[in-house]
Formats: sequence, C-alpha cells, structure tokens
Amino acid sequence: SRSMRIAVLLVLAALAPCAAHAADPFAGTSCREGFVDVCTDTGQGRVLIGVHALASPFLLVTSLPSALGSNDVGLDRGQSGNLYLVEFRRVGNKLLLVADNTKFVADSADGAERAAATEAFAEAVLWSGDVVERAAPKRRRNREAGAPVAPTTWVDFGSFVASDRHGIRDRLKATEQGDYAIDAARSAPLADAARTFPDNAELEGLLTFAGPGQAEFVKQVAADPQSLTLRQHISLVRLPGPGFVPRRYHPASGAWSVGYFDFAQPLAESLDVRWQPRFRLELDADGKVAKPIVFYLDRGTPEPVRSALLEGANWWAEAFAQAGFPGGFRAELLPEGVDPMDIRYNVITWAHRATRGWSYGGGIIDPRTGEIVKGSVTLGSQRVRQDILIAESLLAPYGAPDEDAKRDQALQMALARLRQLAAHEVGHALGFAHNFAASRHGNGSVMDYPHPLIALGDDGMPSVANAYGAGVGICSATATTSAGTLPDPTSDTGGDPPTSTSADLTTDVTTDPTADPSTDTGAGEACVDDHRVDIPSFRVSTGAVISLRLRSRELDIVQRSLAAPALPVPAWLEVDAPQRLVKVTAAPEPGSVPFDLDVQLVVEYYARFT
Repeated sequence: SRSMRIAVLLVLAALAPCAAHAADPFAGTSCREGFVDVCTDTGQGRVLIGVHALASPFLLVTSLPSALGSNDVGLDRGQSGNLYLVEFRRVGNKLLLVADNTKFVADSADGAERAAATEAFAEAVLWSGDVVERAAPKRRRNREAGAPVAPTTWVDFGSFVASDRHGIRDRLKATEQGDYAIDAARSAPLADAARTFPDNAELEGLLTFAGPGQAEFVKQVAADPQSLTLRQHISLVRLPGPGFVPRRYHPASGAWSVGYFDFAQPLAESLDVRWQPRFRLELDADGKVAKPIVFYLDRGTPEPVRSALLEGANWWAEAFAQAGFPGGFRAELLPEGVDPMDIRYNVITWAHRATRGWSYGGGIIDPRTGEIVKGSVTLGSQRVRQDILIAESLLAPYGAPDEDAKRDQALQMALARLRQLAAHEVGHALGFAHNFAASRHGNGSVMDYPHPLIALGDDGMPSVANAYGAGVGICSATATTSAGTLPDPTSDTGGDPPTSTSADLTTDVTTDPTADPSTDTGAGEACVDDHRVDIPSFRVSTGAVISLRLRSRELDIVQRSLAAPALPVPAWLEVDAPQRLVKVTAAPEPGSVPFDLDVQLVVEYYARFT
C-alpha cells in the first residue's frame, strides 16, 4: 500500500546517516590539523583523532570544566587532575593508549639497562579502539619544510573522552557518597568543544554518574543526587622541547620536589632522584625574558575581589625581577573567549562551593624533568565572607557612630587577606612549598600562613587596619633568587643544586621595606644591619653592625651590663655604648677571645633553641 511504502522510505531515510558512517566514518565530519588531527561530527556526537607518531610519548592531563560544588568531596570547577606520560601503540587493528610507569626508570645510555627497569614494573593500557581507515587526504602541512609526511593512524576517540579518567567515581566513593557508576547512555563526547593546536589537543566529555543519592554532600549540592552530571576535559600535550636543565631538589630551596627511582644510580647513591619543579625562563640576545610566565585570572571573578587577586598575584613580579628576570612574571585577566582548561594557560580559578572551603595551588609537571607545563590555582569564594564576619566581630560596627568606617575596615582586611591568598597559592603553582619557619620573623614569607595582626588603640578598641602585610616577603623573594626556582642567568652550572642555607632564607624579616625594625612590634630584641633577628644564634660577617631595638636600649639588664662589663671586649669588636651598638671589625682568630671560652659548649647551648 501507499502508506506502507511511505513508512519504509522514512525508515530508510533515518538509517541513511548510519549507513553512510559505516561506509565512510568521516562522512559529515569537520577536520582540523594539529598535534593530533581532529575530525568531529557534531550531528552524531563523534570525535575522531589522527595520530601522527606511534610509540612517541606525550602528556595526557585531565581537568574539570564543571564540577560537583562540594568542598568535602573535592571535585572543584577548574581542578587539574590526573597526569600520565602516554603513547599510542598499534597492535593489529587495535590502537592502544598506554601509560608509561614513570615511578621507576634507569636513566642510562645503555638500552638494555633502560629496558630492564621498564620491563620490571607494570605499565597500563588505559584504552583501546579499532583503527579507522581513511582515504589519503591532500598532503598535510609539515612542521618543518621538506620533512617527510608521517602516516596518520585514525581512531574514534569518543569512548575514551566519555569515560571517567579524572577519578570522579573513586572520589565519590572515598568520601562515602556511595557507589556511583558512569551511565554510558547519558554520557557523550562533546564534539563542538574539541580543539587542536600545533602542540596540544583539547577534548571534552559530558559524564553522568548514576548512584544511590543518599549521602549528605551529594544531596546538599546536586540537582538530582542520583544523577551527577559533570564535564571532563582531556588535554593531549606534546612533551616540552630540549633546552630545559633539570635542577636537583635541595631541602633549603623552599620548593616542592618530584622524582622517581632510578636504578642506574651509582651503588653508593640513593635510588630516589628528586627534581625541583620550576618553569622554563629563557633570556634572549638582548637579555630580556623570551616568554614570561603569565597567570590568568578567571573572568567569573567579581569586583572588588578581582582587583585584589590580581594585585596579590602580581607581587611575584618584583621577586622575579630581583632574580634577574625583569618582566618574567605577570598576572592578568583571562582574555575573553579563551578556554581556561587549555593547557597553554596558567589559570587562577574563583571556585564557588556550597560551603566555605580550601584554596590550593599546584601544577602540571613533566615527570621526567620537573618542568612546570601549566600552573593551576583554585581559590574558594566563600572564605572572604567569613573573614569579613571575623573582622566585624572584633570591630563591632553595628549601630556605632562610625559604623560605615568600621564596616569598610572589615572589608579592607578581607581584601588584604585575599591578596595574601592569591600570592600564596600562585607561589605553590610556581613550585614553592610552605615556609612556616618564616613565622618566627613576623610576616617574613607569603608562603607562611600569616595570622592577622590586631592592634589596640589608645581607646582600647581593636583595629584591623594593618592586619596583613604586602608583598611576598623577603624570605620568598630570596628563595626565588637563590634557592633555584629560577635558573641563574649568570651561571653556567645548569642543574647544580642551590647552595643557599636556611640562614640565607631568613636574613631579612621585614615585609614592609619602609618599616623600622628597631620600632616594629615583632619578637626579638636585636638587629643585625638594621634587620630584626629573633633567633638565639645568628651568623654575621665582617662589617656587620649589631644593635638593640629602641624598646630594649634602656632595659635594666642593658644598663647594668654597660656600667659594669663582666668580660673584656675582644679587639675585633668596636663598641658604641651610647648608641647601644657593636660593629664587627675583623674575623675572630683562634686565641683572639680575651677570656676562657669553650666553643663546643656554646654550640650545644644554643642548639637547644634553634
């Protein structure tokens, strides 16, 4: 019948795209060349990639463009996730994505020695797909003129992009939110989000996890706690090129460390090889930084938070300038239209959650060398609101005659802390660890956890007008200069470990360059060369001037010591009693101390306090 013929024609029309794809998997696709070629079919939701080099390692990185919103679970917007050193291998008609085991290596020129270490520890096949044949296209552009055209191996990569590579299911289970599983019917690669560039490809998938939905945190944040839908980003990244010199980690560097066990190390050496993570900075022929480190702030950050975070992050610019790299660092707003998940951009994310939560900084680091490929910072958006409440609880502005002024002081304190927070977490992304030792010297380092300084006025009322300092602190600036986060542009020692000591990192303890260490309110009664010192033992050199702070100069013990000195003054010290200072005029020689002295007892005594 006529109606039956129409029905058959409609069915055939519906099946036509499927038949076309079976005959030609590239039908209906739009293709772009890059690190891997990418062909997408937005109508069918397909993502195919063309691999130019098999058995050639590259980096694979996951991140979350959209997330759960629970601080307690820890799946945050903008979060960088798993990092793998991977390569594609073809086995018959299968293309395997294989993760190398970067924990154990043999860094040797001997191939058999390298293979012995590689074969001793399990690698991981992360995914496999059937090779897709494609008729030879026009000759693709080459990165180098005259280079031979590499054969391209094609595969439909959608099932990998739509699988859980970030560890979302494991995180939900570890935080006792239930046993969730990815629902393939409600998950898909996002073809319209796929991009490829000369050195990286950026892919994205929509993932839906089905689960019980009974736990507290998922019920708190999800539209439907039984169906959790997030977006996962996958970055395929070409390995950094030659020229970067790894730097051995040194405990005095103030930095993180990454590394591996190297079975090619000499028998008397440790197998544990540690590198100091750092960005690559190079000077051009004119002595200028060829490619500055730029951190981009999330465009979703509102004012006045936006300005405070940019100001705090940009404190590092001065530290880099002091290290010999003027213009080597800056922070600015992310350009409109740029994907913050793109591996090429160091990003500061303003992360909303249902509750107040953590802020953190880190990076994507080449596991072979310690080179930082991307810096990633996440700042929780609700902490600033609690800081305002803390300040208001101290200032009690409610109904006071100067209520507006006190409320503004509370706001300014919270913004001052945001500047500190931005600099602190960016410091982590630059490779710096915490510097809690700096707390002995006030706000000596932004990598400490500086507590707010609360003053009492003449009227007995608290003030938070100067609760936090400004700048990264001399300890952080010194670490940037001498502890190896940056290569030394005047040195040809390359990756030699830094020689700075903890004393080098704590010499200058004032964060405000205009502050007078003799009159500030921090601990410690002595100054060396106008820098306050609050530790029992401190190394000085010839020419150093040791003085007392103003508040200590008329203490009774000082007056009595000057009136009746208990010991003679060595010839290498010049004393100015009225000014309460001593100058070291020469280095002490053995036997130059004019009284009995057991140096070992002195060392043992002060060792109890350091």
